[in-house]
Amino acid sequence: MCIRDRLNISDDRIDLTLDKIILGSEAGISHLEFTATGNWTVKIDESASLWCTIDKTTGGSGVHIIEIKVDENNTYDERIASITAICGSDKKIITLTQVQKDAIIVAQKSYYVPSGETVLDLTINTNVDFNIEVSENWIRLSEQPKSRGLIEKKISFYIDENPQPSERIATISAVYE
Repeated sequence: MCIRDRLNISDDRIDLTLDKIILGSEAGISHLEFTATGNWTVKIDESASLWCTIDKTTGGSGVHIIEIKVDENNTYDERIASITAICGSDKKIITLTQVQKDAIIVAQKSYYVPSGETVLDLTINTNVDFNIEVSENWIRLSEQPKSRGLIEKKISFYIDENPQPSERIATISAVYE
């Protein structure tokens, strides 16, 4: 009897076509193809079982395709799951990432400012990179913001004095990159 037999080590293998899967925030289906030389099991870590399921968890040797279903990600954070595939003593881990819901949330939609020169501070919560577009040249942006992960971002605009007695209107837009 060789040492391999005494330790109950198997020569069975599992070969995957990929080791990571990235999905959008919408509900969807992906497929994982693999070849196993013996009996195999596939499982998802428990923390992901609330939003991710697989259609087959065990099988025998051969080429297999399992279906991975994910629920819509309505959160502002990406979700990550580990999918573990085992065949004999061969163990492979696939990382499944579902991206976050993109958001640009403006704290207030309209602002009224005095006619004199002033600074307007806006609060935006966002998890995406965006650009600010201003419709009038009498409003200047202090700097273009960049962000990832839902954060609160303060953005300042310098507003020139209004020399006219009439009201002025401008549009400030936060636009996805």
